[in-house]
Amino acid sequence: MNAKPPFTVMTANLGNNRASPEKFVPIVRDSGADLVAFQELSDQQAEAVKSELITTYPHQAIYPGGFAEYIRIPSINVDRGTFLLPDEMSYDEGTFIEPLACVVRGLRIAEFKPAQSVLVLGSGIAGLLNIKLTRAFGASKIFATDINNYRLEIARKMGADFAINAKENIAKIIEKNNDGRLADFVILCTGAINAVKQAIQSVEPGGTIL
Repeated sequence: MNAKPPFTVMTANLGNNRASPEKFVPIVRDSGADLVAFQELSDQQAEAVKSELITTYPHQAIYPGGFAEYIRIPSINVDRGTFLLPDEMSYDEGTFIEPLACVVRGLRIAEFKPAQSVLVLGSGIAGLLNIKLTRAFGASKIFATDINNYRLEIARKMGADFAINAKENIAKIIEKNNDGRLADFVILCTGAINAVKQAIQSVEPGGTIL
């Protein structure tokens, strides 16, 4: 029987603010250590945390999850997937590395081109980053949708030309404001079934759905 991989403890103790998954921006205290932490722990504290996690969650590699004060993760994840932030970069800025990288990669693989009209379905963090980047990359017009009015307001501030409630007839609104054409490039940033249907209905023939 193969031995279980060694485990590493990561702490996301941010005072009164419990960490969301995006908040895990670790600092490697020592490349050979078993501990990755936002704050320094004594050896006794580290051992106590490791003991508790291993006893409480013996069958889970990554547990209990992003909202916990401490989580247990395999050492290989730290060795291969942990990067030091530059001194000039804050934790808040660091949290954008992963989602922004996903957006950059998606636009590159889908071959987004300047002057294309864009529809972003869902104006959460992924949607807002797509709005920001497609604007920076030269989109002609950007349409954004959501069911939350606050998010629609932020979408406008991020660069969307039109912020549309997702309950509206999206395809019709795009045609009306895009010279009779649907969107060249549709970016789906929500798992809602209706949004998937809207993506298909709102893309110009020969266009792209990401």
